[in-house]
Amino acid sequence: MKRIIKVSFVLAAAAITLLAACKKEGCTDTNAVNYNEEANTDDGSCMYNATAHFWMDATTSQNLQLVSISGFIDVYLDGLYAGTMDISAFSNTQPPCGNGGASFTHDLGSKLNNIIQYDLRYTDQFGQSQVFQDGTMPLSFNDCSQVEVEY
Repeated sequence: MKRIIKVSFVLAAAAITLLAACKKEGCTDTNAVNYNEEANTDDGSCMYNATAHFWMDATTSQNLQLVSISGFIDVYLDGLYAGTMDISAFSNTQPPCGNGGASFTHDLGSKLNNIIQYDLRYTDQFGQSQVFQDGTMPLSFNDCSQVEVEY
C-alpha cells in the first residue's frame, strides 16, 4: 500500500512538471515583430512597428534647391534621428507608400496605434540643423502613414 502511494505521488509530480513545461509564455500575436510560435500563453510582451513615409512634389523639390538646401533633409521621429530623404526624389502625386520619397520604420512598442511627432531638418551654411517642417502623424501597426513635405 505504501508502495502504491509512493508511485502515485511520483506519477502525480511528474504529470504536474510536464504540464507546467507545456505552458510557454510569450507573444502570441502573429502581427507582432516578436511573435513566438512556441508560445501558447500571451504574456503581454508583443511589440509592433509602423511605417512613416515622407514625399514631396517637384515644386517643393525645386523650392528647397532654390534656397540652397541641396542633397538631403534629415527626418526625426519623436525626437530621434530616423534617416535622410533625397530632395531630388519627388513625385507629382502622392505615391504608394514606400515608393518615392523616404520610408522609415518606427517602433510603436506594445501599442497598436500612436501619434508621433516628426520634424524635417536641413543643415544651413553654418553647419547648424534647422527645422523647416514639423507636425504630428498617426501611426498604426503594420500600416503606413504619409506626410507631404512642403516648402
